[in-house]
Amino acid sequence: MNIVTNICVKLCLIVISLCFIELAHAEIYQVQDDQGNIRYTDSPPLETQYTVYTPKEGPILKHHGSGYYVSEEYQRLSMHEIHNLADQVGQKYGIDASLIKAVIRTESDYDVRATSHKGAMGLMQLMPETARYLGVDNAYNAAQNIDGGVRHLRSLLEKYQGRVEMALAAYNAGESAVQKYNGIPPFPETQQYVKKVKKYYSLFTGSQLQLASAQTLP
Repeated sequence: MNIVTNICVKLCLIVISLCFIELAHAEIYQVQDDQGNIRYTDSPPLETQYTVYTPKEGPILKHHGSGYYVSEEYQRLSMHEIHNLADQVGQKYGIDASLIKAVIRTESDYDVRATSHKGAMGLMQLMPETARYLGVDNAYNAAQNIDGGVRHLRSLLEKYQGRVEMALAAYNAGESAVQKYNGIPPFPETQQYVKKVKKYYSLFTGSQLQLASAQTLP
């Protein structure tokens, strides 16, 4: 009986070791979609346009054995988990959680690893300089990203006295563009951005976005 048990244990250890070896040598793929967003995966992508990523140790990739794997922190969270974070942060800062969810849906489609061609990062697509200003150490961490993004959105709502469309336009195109045109800039991207956020807000709530009521400051 002991001999059989020992054999079973050894076989299990061999199988586990082989799994780790396969993981360690797995290739990392970099995939870019039509919008320029970049994601990383250690599974062969279905998309035809991708490159094999040359790995190095960092927040996205972790070293194991003689290879690398995608950090669990960078795996896609479920929509439910992201919505829970949005609810918590919205309550913390007095911002309508449905507006936060609509911005996340528009900005990144719930991809915590989304990176735009301009360098915007994470769920709420924080630019590097904005992330630094907000004290966000890791823009690909869902909780940090949403916390920083909501604080940025709240400051814009305060600046534009609760006018949601103006705040959204500034979030997308920058405050200087809103100031230059004294309103929503005539950029097609920004015009579409504001419309999409409003559309998703309506889907989440079943009602139209009230343009001056997304903020409930204490």
